[in-house]
Amino acid sequence: MLTWLPPYRAQLVRYGEELGDFIEASGNDLLLSERFAQAFWEEGLTGLEGFHPVEVVRVRRARRLPPPAAWRG
Repeated sequence: MLTWLPPYRAQLVRYGEELGDFIEASGNDLLLSERFAQAFWEEGLTGLEGFHPVEVVRVRRARRLPPPAAWRG
């Protein structure tokens, strides 16, 4: 799998009214909201590294939820 290199840009698909604080991206990459990152740092938590700003170039609303086979949990 290829490494995601700067500049970091993303297109997001929104299921519901708002985007969440945590999004699983391709591979082992995660997208976290600024609110999540700030709370993480303020609580002195460790285990995540490599926080980099991501430019969100587009957010589109999904017409319906993905099929249950695509859900993780």
